[in-house]
Amino acid sequence: MVQTNKYYTLNEPARAQHAQIWQKISYLPQKSLTLCIPPNTRAQKEPHFPLLLFAADPRTKKNRLSALLQFCSKGYAVAVLDSFAPETPFLTRVKDFQSAARFLMLHAWQYHLDSHRIIAGGEGTGAGIAALATASQSDQDLNSEDVFTLPVRLRGCLALAGDFTYDQQFHFPEAVGKKSLPPFLLIHGSDDQTVPFSESAELYAFLTQADQQATMYQLENCPHGSDAYFTPYLCDLMTEFLAECCKKKNKS
Repeated sequence: MVQTNKYYTLNEPARAQHAQIWQKISYLPQKSLTLCIPPNTRAQKEPHFPLLLFAADPRTKKNRLSALLQFCSKGYAVAVLDSFAPETPFLTRVKDFQSAARFLMLHAWQYHLDSHRIIAGGEGTGAGIAALATASQSDQDLNSEDVFTLPVRLRGCLALAGDFTYDQQFHFPEAVGKKSLPPFLLIHGSDDQTVPFSESAELYAFLTQADQQATMYQLENCPHGSDAYFTPYLCDLMTEFLAECCKKKNKS
């Protein structure tokens, strides 16, 4: 009989290498989110990570968590709101987005977050919610909590295949008014049959005419919900945008 037993000694790095994931964190009664925290690769005593707060598109049936984890490897925490019920009014969804931001600000120490560097993001209808939340941070009508007691200061908005057709009572230009908004990054597929490319094109045109900061990318032959939004190249572009938003000069 041939002896096949083998004994090896390995010397693998013991430092943190993978994101920590908390699921079903309640930020409001019956409202929850998933939070992903980057590994502390620099062995900092008290790390504080900038945060991307993301609202997914229920029509794609993807919360994009696996794709968004790419940002954790680049030093950004990611919070993904659990899907809203279809009957949830649009106004409530925007208010809930603001409430989630405040919850994460109040618990920043617990989760090693930088409460001063939160960027809004979303896909499809979620992008519309993130955009309006970014434009209405100081509007009491679109916030459940008092805007003066704990103001939200979103540092930018990342909108993928954004659906900006709101209820008749809400209009993005009216929400903006004379405010100076943080930067916007719009990405939309030219072959989107669910949310027309014109949604993002029109918002980009409005932001440009209003002297707001906006950048837009058109993805050729890209349908709604495609993984093309999270290729390595696009993730690098989005990471550059997040880094720019986190600079001190960008304030809402």
